[in-house]
Amino acid sequence: MSSEVIHKQERLVGTISDPETSTWSSNQHLRRQFKPANNSFEVAVESVPSKKFNCELCPRSFKYKSLLVNHVRSSHEEKHKCEFCPKAFKSKYVLKDHIFNKHGEDKQFQCSKCNRAFVTQKKLDSHMNGIHAKQPTFKCEFCPKTFKYKCHLVNHICKSQGVDQGK
Repeated sequence: MSSEVIHKQERLVGTISDPETSTWSSNQHLRRQFKPANNSFEVAVESVPSKKFNCELCPRSFKYKSLLVNHVRSSHEEKHKCEFCPKAFKSKYVLKDHIFNKHGEDKQFQCSKCNRAFVTQKKLDSHMNGIHAKQPTFKCEFCPKTFKYKCHLVNHICKSQGVDQGK
């Protein structure tokens, strides 16, 4: 089996006798896998220039063209803007979902506790489980406040007692 391996800034070219040794974790390990030239393996070491792909829209540069393309798409490409509110999205599909769920006319699934309306039963169920679910409440022993999460109670007590939490 013949193989060309590029590792860091060097390229080692040779024939590999064992297919299981075709990947290496370091240059030293790579060099040990090749036999000396007198044992029918030739190893050529040559420098491979490090390529830099510079973004034309900002000072960032990337080792691989694919990383530059992804960067331009995610950072500089025109966003898909919602016509009903100031939000913008990277994908037209996410925008479509946003418009359907937030601005849709047909919100027939109404919450019985807070009167918010939802486009699907699944969205209403998610709202009920997240917002109105009966969870154990944590009551402060120093005042009448209650908290949904224990960490919020702890923060409240620390602040009211003047305890620095080291954040």
